[in-house]
Amino acid sequence: MLLVILIRKIFNKEGIRSFLISYDIRALKLFLRGLLLGILFFIIYVFIIVFLNQGQLIIELENWWETAIIFFAYGGSFLIAALFEEFLYRGYILQKLLKKVSPHYAVIITSILFGLGHYNSYLHNGYSLTLGIINSVMISVILSIIVIRTESLLFVIGWHFSWNLTQSLFLLEGNKMFSLLFKRENILTGSRFVPESGLLVSFVIFLFFIFIKYYDSNTKSI
Repeated sequence: MLLVILIRKIFNKEGIRSFLISYDIRALKLFLRGLLLGILFFIIYVFIIVFLNQGQLIIELENWWETAIIFFAYGGSFLIAALFEEFLYRGYILQKLLKKVSPHYAVIITSILFGLGHYNSYLHNGYSLTLGIINSVMISVILSIIVIRTESLLFVIGWHFSWNLTQSLFLLEGNKMFSLLFKRENILTGSRFVPESGLLVSFVIFLFFIFIKYYDSNTKSI
């Protein structure tokens, strides 16, 4: 993240305002909306897994402390990861491309780069490398459209952070308040480490796109 900031500061003479970060009420609302939707759509994934009998959801409320430990242990690193990726892909690459090509090409190029940027993660941990990259490209398209519409990174930072953190809270091994146990990893579920490499995440991404396209009244058209 610091590398992205330094590059923009040294080579492009850009200050913090160029990062599409603000600190007003609208920015807070965007961040909270992204945060809540990241949680909501991963929980949708969890319930689809259970509904299709592809896994089991175990709830043990007495183990709340284990969940709290995971939240605080991983929360900071996931926030840093979300900031880095959003600063790089949609705060820098997308914004530079928008000045040179049409929004559609800018979104497509940024999203392909975002998908390829996750190549190693899906290669070693995912169920399907190809599907993992496709899903990453798809979600990047949606997040890029949101950034263009809102002219802010706050929504996508919130979504990116909460999606990854909620995923860890459900899928990391340990005695937690709630754990999703796959019966077996397959093309539907993806892997425990990378559920994005499965078809059910593709379906959840589609639901997210429908929501953003038809129900988010606080964004303007691309």
